Amino acid sequence: MKNFVICKNKSVKVFFLNIILFALFFIPFNANADSSDVIKPLLKEIKGWSAEKAEGMSMSMSEIKMVNASRSYKKNGNTIDAVIITGSAPMIQGHMQMPEMSIDSSEGSMSTDNINGFKLFKTYDKKENDGHIMVFLFTEEKYGAMFMFNYSGISSKKALDLAKGFDWKKMKKVTSGLLK
Repeated sequence: MKNFVICKNKSVKVFFLNIILFALFFIPFNANADSSDVIKPLLKEIKGWSAEKAEGMSMSMSEIKMVNASRSYKKNGNTIDAVIITGSAPMIQGHMQMPEMSIDSSEGSMSTDNINGFKLFKTYDKKENDGHIMVFLFTEEKYGAMFMFNYSGISSKKALDLAKGFDWKKMKKVTSGLLK
């Protein structure tokens, strides 16, 4: 795995993450701003970090619905973006069915994990000292939800500790009833 490269250019990573999110959620929609207010409070304060106000968005069209909330945090040049995404089950199910894996090289790592009954997918770029943690909250026939924790400037261990400080069980409870 000597040539394993996650991505060295942060702006390229952000661009591709935005492309993926756009592709997952691009559908005609009717906005309903009130639904995201239920999940915004789940994006708590992190002690010692400054945070922007949580933002949210809701979309609905026929049987297709999506509600998300996001919040950005900063500390000494380090950043965290926490996002809760609730929506169409196929977008969640594909990731939840990902096989267990653990890939590690001198440049980065990618792995799955199970913590407190939740499946996680983690990436970490060692040189850039940034990565992503995806926590799969639930999936049902029509809907599912995930918590995404994107970080820069902190170790993968510290990021996981901070991500575990969010109440995943409460996120699961709130999001599982949100789109019914």
